[in-house]
Order: sequence, then C-alpha cells, then structure tokens
Amino acid sequence: MEKPAAPSSALLSALSLPATPECALACLKIIDLKSNQNIQIGKSIILQVTGPCEPCPRMDEIRPGLMKEIDGKRGILAFVERGGIINEGDKIKII
Repeated sequence: MEKPAAPSSALLSALSLPATPECALACLKIIDLKSNQNIQIGKSIILQVTGPCEPCPRMDEIRPGLMKEIDGKRGILAFVERGGIINEGDKIKII
C-alpha cells in the first residue's frame, strides 16, 4: 500500500480549531514535530512530544503484514505536562 502524500501546507504555528482530534491531526503536519517540542492547546494545556508512535509487533497477529502497512502512519506520542479542558476554538501552537 502506498503512503499518502504529505500535506502541501507548511506547519501552522497557531490554529483556531474545533475541539476534535481529527481536525487537529489534519491541520498540523505532525511528522515535522520533534521530540521534546511542546504543543500548547488553549491557555492551559501543554503537551510534550516524546516521539513517533511505532506500531506494535503484535499487529501482525491481527493480520500478517499489518505492522509494515501502518508503519509511519501512527502519529506521535506526547506527555501531558499540564492538563485542562479543550474548548471549541482553542488555538493550538508549537511553543
């Protein structure tokens, strides 16, 4: 299976988004985020990027070849430095 093309838009440093993970992922070019970078959501939430989300080797138990198929398509992992509530319209920025 061919990997989807990366979004052509540059990484946006501040966005006004509805409070859905799907929108945040679609609007941020997460592949460009580096370990130890921080993401701020709204006024209070801080996430620290820890690295790419690697597929579990047990994926091949579900379907042979699945691990390879989803490699590089799993997004990132982040540690919650400071939690809070995400509200519609909260800005997301890389800090």
